[in-house]
Amino acid sequence: MGKEAGWKMTSAQVRDALKGMSAKQYNPDSEDKHMTIWSAVFEPASNKVTYYFYENYDKGVEVAFGK
Repeated sequence: MGKEAGWKMTSAQVRDALKGMSAKQYNPDSEDKHMTIWSAVFEPASNKVTYYFYENYDKGVEVAFGK
């Protein structure tokens, strides 16, 4: 995805890439209950980071930070 996008990705593309690499992706029926606990998308130009918890990539928690 990165090279095809000229190594520039939108926050949604980064989120989707993280979703594609989540632990459950590899073995959704596993009894081991492997799961990605949290993922983060950093947006330095917008001074924010969005966290996704327990593979819920539909609902992020945004945190704004100062310069």
